[in-house]
Order: sequence, then C-alpha cells, then structure tokens
Amino acid sequence: MQAYEYHEVSEHLRDRHPYLEPPFRVGVDPEQVTVAVFDRAIPKLADVIMTELEAKKLRDALVTLNEMVSHQESKDDMINLGIIDTVSARLHHSDWQVRRAASILLGGLISVKQGRDQITDAFNGLQLQLDDDVLYVREAASWTVCRMAMFRDGIELLVASNTIKAVVLALQKFSHPGALCADQSLFILYLVETLGCCTTFDSGIEPILGMNTITCLKMLLQKDLSSKMRGYEEKVQTRCLKSIANITFNHLGKDEGVDEEVILTARGYLD
Repeated sequence: MQAYEYHEVSEHLRDRHPYLEPPFRVGVDPEQVTVAVFDRAIPKLADVIMTELEAKKLRDALVTLNEMVSHQESKDDMINLGIIDTVSARLHHSDWQVRRAASILLGGLISVKQGRDQITDAFNGLQLQLDDDVLYVREAASWTVCRMAMFRDGIELLVASNTIKAVVLALQKFSHPGALCADQSLFILYLVETLGCCTTFDSGIEPILGMNTITCLKMLLQKDLSSKMRGYEEKVQTRCLKSIANITFNHLGKDEGVDEEVILTARGYLD
C-alpha cells in the first residue's frame, strides 16, 4: 500500500494512544495515514484526500484506495463516506498521476448502483480527461466511461451529461490518420466499446446523429490497423461494425447509414 509509511514506535502502553495524557494529538501529522488500520483505514484515507496534500501523497492515497475498492464492503464504505464527490474534484488536479488515479477509483465505485447515483458531478471532469494531453489519463477516463456504459442507467447518465458526445469527439480526434498510433490502441478500444454499448438504445443513438460518427467508424474499418493497434485491431473493428449496425436500426440512423454507404463497407467483411 503506497500511502503507508513504516515508523518505529514504542510498545509501552504509556507511549501509546489513548494512554497518553491530553492533549495526546499534539505532534500528530494529519497527513499520516499510518495510524489508521482495519476498519479505520478507509475513513482516514477519505479524510486525507479532502485536504490539500502535495501531489505525491494525494496520488499514493488514491492508489491505496484503488487497491481496496475491489472488495465489496470496502466499496460500500467509500460510497457511504461520500468519497465520490471528493474524488470527482480530483479529476481536475494539475498532476496527471492524481487525475489518472482519481478516474480509476471512480471506475471501481460505479460498478454498483449507489455509486452511479452519486457520480453526477464527475462527468465534466471525465469529459475533459477524454481530451487530456496525457495518454494514461485518457485511457483511465475511457475505461471509467466504458464501465458506466455497461449499465442501462449508466448509459442514460452518459447521454444526459453529453458525455456520449465527448466520446465521439475524442474518437474523431485521436483516430485521425495523423494521430492514430499503437500507443493509442487501448484508448480507442474503450471508446468504440462505449459506443457499442450506448447505441444499443435509441436514447444513446439520437444524440450522436449528425456528428459524422459513422464516418469515423468507417475510417477505422478501412484502415490497415495491424501495425497500429497492438493486436486489438479485430476487437476494434468488430465493435465498429456493431456500433454501425446499432445506429442503422434507428429510423434516423438508417438514413445516415445509407448516405455513408455502410453496406459497401460491411460487404468487405463477409469473406
């Protein structure tokens, strides 16, 4: 656990809280989370990330919470402590490692309904991260958004917050011939997976009509991706075809598909 430090302490009761005479908290560094273990660990870490820590300590605290979030009870404790609002604010932090750790932690918390119910304030930060200068931050944000799209209520939240449009804009920007490279492959995969989930419903299709979404997906299908997708080319192309198929099931999307001649594109994959 990166947020913990080792300290040599006395084992005599007279030297240990609560046996110290008041004020026993004098000299205790509030940034130290080493005094919190077991049931107190998560509340202490939640308190710590609310303070103005230096970037390294804040990153380590978020990483430590990430190591705990896979446990269901720990996840519930974090949500009940209201940690989502605090982590959402850290999406705007100046340090990219903090932004990345905050995004990943949110991705772990939204796997349960009560987590998704509290994530409203995070969407602006996630949208900005999809266009972040640092690839690792973009990957983390796209992973979190993709996890949100696995749930019907999550898709509705992505639509209501216009995050689905931000996904399309990010895909258009970073799948452009001049931007697409092997390092971007996982990021692109998360984006097209998100589109594949959201376009399952009309509510997820209609906001992205008229944004040249199909044009962008066709561009990924027509390229030789073997040298640029690090083995992800088949997954990317499969999800592009799925998204196009979903869009054309919509009566308005069908017209856009005809204009884009998607039948000719799909025919190339029949062999």
